[in-house]
Amino acid sequence: MKPEKITEVEVLAMCNRLGFDVSVIESKATYSKNLERYTKSKSAPVGISDIVGNDDRGMAVYVELKAKGKLSTLRPAQKIFLLRKIQSGCFAVVVDSADLLFDLYSQWRKDPQKFLSEYPSNF
Repeated sequence: MKPEKITEVEVLAMCNRLGFDVSVIESKATYSKNLERYTKSKSAPVGISDIVGNDDRGMAVYVELKAKGKLSTLRPAQKIFLLRKIQSGCFAVVVDSADLLFDLYSQWRKDPQKFLSEYPSNF
């Protein structure tokens, strides 16, 4: 399994543990017969997180997944998407482990306003 896929499996298990109702947004390459090559498929909007859904209170949740130790690989479009969601009050994060998701969500649940104002500076 690829490193990011391992993170996905672990994070989805944590989402379940936290009571999230989420879906994985697949963004895979597809083969074009006309072009005779693989092309990237795009999900709209550009930069949408890998996991989207809501927590047990109905709050929107957006989770961008990265392989362990690769948080710094967040692309500009992903960062802009997360920041837009954070600015509208959603729980939106980039994680490389289930433990990090748990820690960030726990902090957010204690004081969403404080967390959301401080967290974006971390990425």
